[in-house]
Amino acid sequence: MFCSNCFDNKNCRGFMKPIKYLVILVLSAVVFFGCGGGGSGNNPLPPEESTLVLDDSVYIALGDGITSGFGSSSISWTEKLSIRNVNIINLAVSGTHSDYGSNNIEAFMQEYKPRLVMVLYGVNDVAAGTSTATIIGNLESIIQVVQYHGGNIIFGTIPVVSQYSVLEANTARKLNTDIQTLCENYGIQCADVGSQVGYFSGWYLEDGLHPTLEAPKLIAEAFRSKTGK
Repeated sequence: MFCSNCFDNKNCRGFMKPIKYLVILVLSAVVFFGCGGGGSGNNPLPPEESTLVLDDSVYIALGDGITSGFGSSSISWTEKLSIRNVNIINLAVSGTHSDYGSNNIEAFMQEYKPRLVMVLYGVNDVAAGTSTATIIGNLESIIQVVQYHGGNIIFGTIPVVSQYSVLEANTARKLNTDIQTLCENYGIQCADVGSQVGYFSGWYLEDGLHPTLEAPKLIAEAFRSKTGK
């Protein structure tokens, strides 16, 4: 209680005691609710372990036009990747960049529940001038989501397409080295597509970007060799 003799005297200990207790109470409330006490926050942490049950018979493929298939004379390499008792779902979208994959991987995992995710991103990123650090960051986000749910993943190094300038070709080669390092760091498989389909105009359509009928076979074999099937 306040001191009745000196209510207006702020130097009185009777005045300071309730102030002291009020400050302690306010700080305790801030800590309690700020740390998530008393209810769930706006961004609740995911459970320590995913509850998603993956389907061993489902694989998905992510990428751009090289994976989706482009033009009347170009097919997807996934069509050449026939694996017994496995349904390969091609979710690649022509013209997209690696951020499309990182932004949608959680939704893809929830909808399709794939045991394996095959990823070939980077060709459009390099052509658009996206930094290798940004691309690797997007790819790393994909890894983290897939591994959180207990899935497996194979990344492909990218073709050094004939459309690239010398500078872009050098960037693509650096990206491929970074992709291989990323795979090593996370203990995942890397399909070396870049060494299978290189800087050779014969592998590409007139646009110098999308592969002819021959290149998909090589890309499919690069991925198949890492599936263990």
